[in-house]
Amino acid sequence: MNKMESNWQKFVLLGEENVSVRKPVWESWNRSKQFGVSHEENKDLLFINKQEMEERVQANRTLLNVSSPIINDLYGKLKGGGYQITLTDVDGYFLKILADRKVEALSGKIGTSVGVRWLEKDVGTTGLTIALNTHSAMVTSGAEHFCVMLWNWDCAAAPIIVDNKFLGVLNICRITRGGDGLEEHLSLAVSTANSISQRIKIEYMQMKERTMLDLLSLSETKKGSPGILAFNNQLGLVYCNEAATEFVEHLKRERTASDLLLTDPNQLMNSKAFHTKDQKNAHFVFNDSKNEFYIELKECKSGEELTSTLLFVHPKSKSAGNVAYKEASPILSSFPTKEEGFKKTLKNAVKVAKSDNCFLLQGESGTGKDFMARSIHKESGRGNQPFIAINCSALPRELISSELFGHSPGAFTGANRNGSPGKLEAANGGTLFLDEIGDMPIELQGVLLRTLEEKQITRIGSTKSIPVDVRFIAATHKNLKELVKSGEFREDLYYRLSVFTISLPSLRERMVDLEEIVNSIGLDIFKKAGRPSISFTPQAIKRLQNYHWKGNLRELRNFLERAALLHDGDIIDIQHIGNYLDLTQTDTSLDDKELLLTVLDQTLGNRAKAARELGISRAALYRKLERYGL
Repeated sequence: MNKMESNWQKFVLLGEENVSVRKPVWESWNRSKQFGVSHEENKDLLFINKQEMEERVQANRTLLNVSSPIINDLYGKLKGGGYQITLTDVDGYFLKILADRKVEALSGKIGTSVGVRWLEKDVGTTGLTIALNTHSAMVTSGAEHFCVMLWNWDCAAAPIIVDNKFLGVLNICRITRGGDGLEEHLSLAVSTANSISQRIKIEYMQMKERTMLDLLSLSETKKGSPGILAFNNQLGLVYCNEAATEFVEHLKRERTASDLLLTDPNQLMNSKAFHTKDQKNAHFVFNDSKNEFYIELKECKSGEELTSTLLFVHPKSKSAGNVAYKEASPILSSFPTKEEGFKKTLKNAVKVAKSDNCFLLQGESGTGKDFMARSIHKESGRGNQPFIAINCSALPRELISSELFGHSPGAFTGANRNGSPGKLEAANGGTLFLDEIGDMPIELQGVLLRTLEEKQITRIGSTKSIPVDVRFIAATHKNLKELVKSGEFREDLYYRLSVFTISLPSLRERMVDLEEIVNSIGLDIFKKAGRPSISFTPQAIKRLQNYHWKGNLRELRNFLERAALLHDGDIIDIQHIGNYLDLTQTDTSLDDKELLLTVLDQTLGNRAKAARELGISRAALYRKLERYGL
């Protein structure tokens, strides 16, 4: 009896815990005992029927198709050496087995055959069962196996993992050689599993490309900017654009529907989430009494094989006897306003967005220039194409050119040896958002102007011109006219970019809209925080209107995010504001006097408490009382 057999006997037969074996083996022995696995023989292996096996083969079609030629090639090299090669799925069922004649008899005794499940609770400790349990490579030999009938084997198993997704295990068994060459045995299994993983990854990329091509060919026929969900027949959901996220959020409230969304869109359409259907036109309506969506399902095939299923999602408006839909304007819905001047600007922006003309967005930091740029993109006919943003102030001067135009192989020290496309190429067909355009180096402005005029670019280090179809939106908090006067910004580029200019007002200039803005932004924030909505009392809104808002919409969003995380109730009153906002920026005005009177009234004249509620010192409170003659 060798040392390992002695340790096995102490642990399995005598129940001793303190034995000298590798940790993964010791842990697996423990689990095997807890499962009640017999150490003598395997009588009750789970064997699925033919139909279930066919379903597993179909579910693992990509794994089998990709791995089979690799496994066959490996078996051809090992054939005659006493080997058995197996492939199992994530649940431990054998999908493929190749074995030498000399080991077939042994294989029959231990019960390895296609359709059999091989988990720790079935057969105890093996390299395969440990790999299935831990998703890591493992080699076991002789008496390391829990069952005595497996002592004649060495087992080297390696997981097949693609993009962090566990797909199954490759296992290379051989008649035991007394522990000789186990490292090489495991290395062979790992390298083969890695080869399979890499080829599956390439296959997945090709599948996604096929689905995206299907999507591209169909989305061109869709009006407006619908939400899009693209499913690959093998991979499930591979694409969801921003316009479809609201629909997905509604589905997630109903677990059955959200599970189906990721697996089978056709079954999803038959789930209880859809209360009304128009089967003739393949139009489906999701209705939770408050929200309705107009859903259109399209299937794409290659020959007779279904390759992709696409869902086009539109917010639905009811009309007499039909299923027509009308989408809300992304620009108008992103910037609700009662101010007539700004409202007129937004309506003009909606019209111009339909064209390919350039936009120049001006305004203080935090006024929502990035939101406006995205809204213009969604409003345009390019809404389903790329939206690429680059911050001209965030990149070193020497990198902006490479970021915008890309570079050819070996263009400069450290350059990608294969070359790299720039943001302009990435945005082809869509929109390029140049944030903080006022910080673009003067020497690059001429190159950008030429791109605007000629609609083509040249990568750094190359002489080849590449055509690009890009819509430009530029933004800045600086006064570009002043920069033109000082020679820091090209006048011709300024006029080329400012075909239509939008000056976004500061939040201080939009106090008439504050309550609606708070409700609009808050709705999204409270939903993401997973909490009920918070309502604001009129006094609280008045207090927020009296705040200076130096950070504009960005500061307001930060305030609401803090409230969403920290506020316990469902209502925010004036006394709560100071918990989530620095109120020392209060303007001195008649509104400030009204606020002071309101807080003093609510605190029954307690000046110390009033100062705390206002977020100011007691001395500052006394100065206010003196200023207002109180």
